[in-house]
Amino acid sequence: MDSLDTLSEVLARFGTLISADQQLQIQNVLLPLLSHPRPAVRKRTTVTIGHLVAHISEQQFESLVKFLLEKFGQSQISSDRLRTLVQTTGVLRYVI
Repeated sequence: MDSLDTLSEVLARFGTLISADQQLQIQNVLLPLLSHPRPAVRKRTTVTIGHLVAHISEQQFESLVKFLLEKFGQSQISSDRLRTLVQTTGVLRYVI
């Protein structure tokens, strides 16, 4: 969780200095964490994604939205996981 907090701060302060390849790597690490069993990890991941999306390309943003829509479409999703997806979608609206 401390690593997520640190990454979130780095993205918030220095996100413009991070290359597109690094942004993609960060996104690929963060997205699976949205399904983590611990709610605190999912919440911190959501915040970190919010800082990331302010700096990613349109194509990468589209892949993120596609990932979220696929997760929403899963028939057996717990209410906790659904809440996490809704919160993550909420942080995206501030970027649009």
